[in-house]
Parts: sequence; C-alpha cells; structure tokens
Amino acid sequence: MLILLLIGSSLQAQRKFEMNKGGLIWRHWFVKSNIGLNAFFGDVSTYDHDPLNKLKYESKFGYSVSAGKWIIDWGGANFTFSGGSLKGIRENGTESHANFYQYTLEGLINITQLINHYDEQTPFYVYAKLGYGLIDFNAYAINSNTGDTLNIVGKHSGFGRRVTEWVIPLGIGGAYNIDKNFALIFDATYNYTHTDKLDARYYGSASGDNDYYIYAAVGVKYTFTIKDEYGKYRRPRSKRSRRWTR
Repeated sequence: MLILLLIGSSLQAQRKFEMNKGGLIWRHWFVKSNIGLNAFFGDVSTYDHDPLNKLKYESKFGYSVSAGKWIIDWGGANFTFSGGSLKGIRENGTESHANFYQYTLEGLINITQLINHYDEQTPFYVYAKLGYGLIDFNAYAINSNTGDTLNIVGKHSGFGRRVTEWVIPLGIGGAYNIDKNFALIFDATYNYTHTDKLDARYYGSASGDNDYYIYAAVGVKYTFTIKDEYGKYRRPRSKRSRRWTR
C-alpha cells in the first residue's frame, strides 16, 4: 500500500540526482546515525511471535553509524558500524545477555526511484538493503532464579577475546527529506548470524537454527550537496540564497 501511494505522490520539492555532476569527491556521499532496539531470536527467547512482549522483555538498546554513496539514482552502497546489547529469556528461568560490535558493507536500492524512473528524488522514498559483514560479541547465560552462571562465550570465558562470526543484514526502510541535505530515517534490519552462540546456549548441529536479531531504528541522514562550478567545489548558503562560497 505504501509503495502504491508513493507511485502517485507529488514530485514537488524534489532535487535532481545530477545537480552535483562534476563534483567527483563529494557527489552524493552521505552519513547517517541511528538509534533503536535490538530484538533477539534464538534458543533463549520466548516471545518470538508476540511483538509487544518481545519489545518489553527481549529487546535492548542498539545504535549504528553509516557512510555511503548513491552511485546511480536508484542504487548505492554504505559501510555501517553498529553495536548494542541483546537479551533473551526462557520460562525455565534461563536468561541470556550479549553485547556486540558489527561491521557490514551494504548495497542500497531506492525502491521509489526505481519504480518511478524519474531523475529526481521524491521527498519521501522507500529503500531496501542487503549486506555482509562481521559481528564480534560476548555472551553469557544465567539461571535467573538462582543467579548461577550457566555458560559464557567470548573474552570472559578464558579465551581473552570476543567471538567473531559473519552476519548478513537484510532490511527495508523509509526516508523523508527535510531539505536537500537532511533526512529523517526509519528502518528495520533482519540480521542473520552464522552462529548459535549469541545467547551462550548452543547444542551443536542438532539445534538446527542459527541465532538472529532484528534492529528497528530511527535516525538522521546528511547528504553532501557540494556543486562543481568552473572547477571549484561550492556549497549553497541556504535554500533561498543564490550566492555560493568556496
């Protein structure tokens, strides 16, 4: 329904993708910063099919920062560093906790731009992303009734370092352009991890599924709009001004 609305949306207040043509260094580069919640899914998780209780009992704070570039009007890429905590509980009194850092390279598709085929960017657009990277984490499981430690994974387990595994982020989101530089971001990312140890409870190949988490976040994005004019990079002072400075 959202995509159908976007197809018929007004194209006013758009900016051309080619407006920075010639500015090879800064053209279409962007940075963004997000904060949100990480919802864990694994051996030690109870509310996988109950979103409200999942957010209440099995979600922890997460954050991310990204830098990237739109390579064509509907496609680009970014590098993302993210981190935060994970939590899971079971009815038998098992409780897991983890903290992590994650490094991923992601491809981006502006779905609205791809469908509309315009050489301009709409004020609001929907995008999708798919990537690959690494997750470094520590995890431990406890018996919440007795306080006893059941298992530890990572630098506290005697190995002296975090556990590193690969991760595949797959997400969808939306962005609203406040002006030609700033945008508000809303997205959700499914992070599939190549490990069954995020909750410090694993049972070899017999357990079947690997752990994963969903990161839901909001944030701010800044796109550089330096324009090349007579071989010099220039940036507008304001939307109302026609004057340019070095």
